Amino acid sequence: MALFSYEAMDARGRSIKGEIEAGSPDDAGAKLRQQGLFPTNVRLKSSGPATAQAMQTKSGKRVGFLIGGVGHADLTVFTRQLATLLDAGLPVVRSLEILEGQMKKPLKLKYALQDIVEDVKAGATMSEALGKFPHIFNTLYVNMIRAGEAGGVLVPI
Repeated sequence: MALFSYEAMDARGRSIKGEIEAGSPDDAGAKLRQQGLFPTNVRLKSSGPATAQAMQTKSGKRVGFLIGGVGHADLTVFTRQLATLLDAGLPVVRSLEILEGQMKKPLKLKYALQDIVEDVKAGATMSEALGKFPHIFNTLYVNMIRAGEAGGVLVPI
């Protein structure tokens, strides 16, 4: 077993940091999800007697998965602002347009939002549009949006 440090978000969107013992980064992420957390960063802290296998994911990549290209804080702020606009009753496209118009930094997110707005206007689902930017929106994020769409919470209007 190895010791991993992690950053995760709880169901309310609060950032949580901590440590967890697991055999691999994949196992650590699974344990965190079982606890109701959404891991955003898992890194090997100390391996102790762990083998090199524990330092790699099942796909063979090095330890640590990140929401790349955009900082965790920026992505969290974006998500909270989007949720606020949607809760206020604004359509998805209008909410995305507002956020894109207000976005100063990070520019990667601003430019991605421009493309996402165009894709959603053209008929793509929000999850499909976000999925085109895996360096910003990881698989968990995209799948959470897809679940919201399937449940009728996110309807592109």
